[in-house]
Amino acid sequence: MNTAQINQVKKITILHNIDTSFLYGEEDILVEKEYQDDINSIRQVFDSSGFQTELYEVDENTFDGISDIKTDFFFNLSYGIGSVPKTEDKIPKLLATTGIPYSGATAEGLLLTTDKALTKKVFQENGIPTPRYQLFENPNTKIDKSLTFPLFVKPVAEDCSVGIDNNSIVENQRQLKERINLVLSTYKQPALVEKYINTREFRIPMIGNGEDITILPISELVFGPSFTKNNLWKIDDFETKFVKESIKYKDTNIVCPAKLDPEIEREIKEFSLLAYRKIGARDYARIDIRLDEGNSPYFLEVNMNPGLGLEDTMITSAKAAGYTYDSFILKLLNIALSRSN
Repeated sequence: MNTAQINQVKKITILHNIDTSFLYGEEDILVEKEYQDDINSIRQVFDSSGFQTELYEVDENTFDGISDIKTDFFFNLSYGIGSVPKTEDKIPKLLATTGIPYSGATAEGLLLTTDKALTKKVFQENGIPTPRYQLFENPNTKIDKSLTFPLFVKPVAEDCSVGIDNNSIVENQRQLKERINLVLSTYKQPALVEKYINTREFRIPMIGNGEDITILPISELVFGPSFTKNNLWKIDDFETKFVKESIKYKDTNIVCPAKLDPEIEREIKEFSLLAYRKIGARDYARIDIRLDEGNSPYFLEVNMNPGLGLEDTMITSAKAAGYTYDSFILKLLNIALSRSN
């Protein structure tokens, strides 16, 4: 770690927002609670490391005030302006005008990756394998003949598995139309319909920039026997992620490092590096993939500024690489400072 760069930083401002709209009910409430826990964990790291740390809540009234903040570094954990939807990119766009270093994704990177269809387009343009898909803005649109059931239906621009549950996997035209209707009416955005890859799922955590990019130990989501017993699809849906009393949450385990054939792991890493660069990831990101029955990788999405909570897969992989929680957060700070300099 470059201690000279770290020593130049006296004050760190953590940008965050609080979404009180709860448009989607329990889904939003659970996500918001975990997000606030993450913010507090990161603040404790900076406090205990001797920095002057402040939290700055970004909303419609305080957004413009970011330009007036006197600080040495912005650690950007904000996913929008208050409760205003689809404003993730506004924060880094403003930060780029301040001349003060900040962590994480650019506005352009966030625009690409908060829209799953745009992400998949970048994958396709660069020869990165991704499941076949079609975007639906009308449930009566005819489905492409190349898409065969089962299919995975999800909102095109949500994260944290919002809008994804066991009924997101559809096996016939009736289920498909019903699910597209639900996405359109509930989430007010197009539905992304893609071929469901029914095998193993992995998380590829990456840090760094330019030629100095590191792939941390890969994690696998292992879905336990209760999924088969209860006729549940093996997907990382909202319940699996957040509902701690559910069967899905209790019977989903993270194995890190994942057990992979060396040749398959090499292929995954090559495509991951290409995806990280072509999508414009910066400082840190997480890529989600699945393997098909022939062990070919299929890239699903890129998560810019992924969760950095104590139980998030970025941290699981960092610990497998030898970091403590504190040392990894400070590593991300150093990566952002090195890039800025």
